[in-house]
Amino acid sequence: MHFHSVEKILTQLEQQPGWEKFRDYRQLLQCWHNTVNKNTAEHTRPLYINRQILWIATSSASRAQELSFQRYSLLKRLNKQLPFTLKDIRFSSSGWHQTAHQDRSTQILFEISQKQKSQKPKKNLMNSSFSENKLENTRDDHSPSEKAKIAAKRWLDTISQNRRKSSSLLSCPICNSPTPTGEIERWNSCYICIAQKRSREYRPPTFSDSK
Repeated sequence: MHFHSVEKILTQLEQQPGWEKFRDYRQLLQCWHNTVNKNTAEHTRPLYINRQILWIATSSASRAQELSFQRYSLLKRLNKQLPFTLKDIRFSSSGWHQTAHQDRSTQILFEISQKQKSQKPKKNLMNSSFSENKLENTRDDHSPSEKAKIAAKRWLDTISQNRRKSSSLLSCPICNSPTPTGEIERWNSCYICIAQKRSREYRPPTFSDSK
């Protein structure tokens, strides 16, 4: 049986109507991994794009705060690679534990696609790297095309769930971005705005020259 590469299958899917978001997200994943170092990539997970703002889950609040101060540099580097334009990046640890338990189909698709790009075809297809990266929760008798479609559908369901949850968040009174209730109750704004405010208010001590 002839197996088409996952990369070819994904490319064909992305050309179909309604799959534009999947294509953009897969490109975003690749650009994000190319932009940040390995350690940052392992502790961050791009969630979705809302109003040209990229939302990224982080493994901790301290990492979210650290990356928020680098977001303009990251934004500039991402926009050079992406076929669309992002206006800002938001980092939050609130979605990390939730997404950590979600289906890994999108990550597997990305990993398989990248691996097949860097490897030459092997004669023994049953022993190829593709067989070592079976998509989770799918039957073994599914074809590669069916597996790719199932994984893509799960990813779209995940994005839809994230968007519904983001619609239930409060709006930051300063930047109007979706914000967890806890941040509004604590700071009356999102953590990005409060961090910017505190950085503006901070003035390093000055010492007059003694004569």
